[in-house]
Amino acid sequence: MVQILPTLNVQSQEAFISQLRDAELLCDLIQIDVADGQFTTWKSWNEPEVIKDIATGARYEVHLMVKDVEKEVARWSAVPNVQRMIIHFESFENKEKFYETINKLVSEANWQIGVAINPNTEIEVLDPIADKINYVMLLGVNPGTSGQPMQDNVIDKIQDLRIAYPDVNIEVDGGINETNARSIVMAGANILCMGAGIFNDKASVRENYEKFIKLIT
Repeated sequence: MVQILPTLNVQSQEAFISQLRDAELLCDLIQIDVADGQFTTWKSWNEPEVIKDIATGARYEVHLMVKDVEKEVARWSAVPNVQRMIIHFESFENKEKFYETINKLVSEANWQIGVAINPNTEIEVLDPIADKINYVMLLGVNPGTSGQPMQDNVIDKIQDLRIAYPDVNIEVDGGINETNARSIVMAGANILCMGAGIFNDKASVRENYEKFIKLIT
């Protein structure tokens, strides 16, 4: 079964709550993009101390696009409805530290753990931990703002990843649109993370969401 995760990547608490209220009417799992303005050029609004007190029946997947992963993991541990935590391979200059961190989270955290890789990162970096994590997220764009076009190599990369790890959940985040959504699924992805494709002024959030559900099923 293919999922669409509405992605909240905004710059204010007001926008976060507005998009959350729209998204929670459609599904019970929503992605929060955490962009720190250092790992990315974009800085999103993300305040776990505020978010934990926002009443919702939704669960969260937190996508960390940050330099200081350990700091952010500690901050988000206060939010009880976080279900998944996605960590970027590229957040770590020391790659052994990356593998140590993932292994520690898998063994100790109460979350399902996933790893995100940028468009130009080879999938082989996943080999040491692929059998331990729940999700692999392929970025269709360089981490940052919503609305960027998907890079050309991503479809092939999805296919390669599905062949290499046939049982892993493959998420794709960034640049998904009406033209490429079905190709992404046919290549092997089973989770599409969508911000600008859903939250725009072309149609309502529900209309956009249902349009993409029809495209991929």
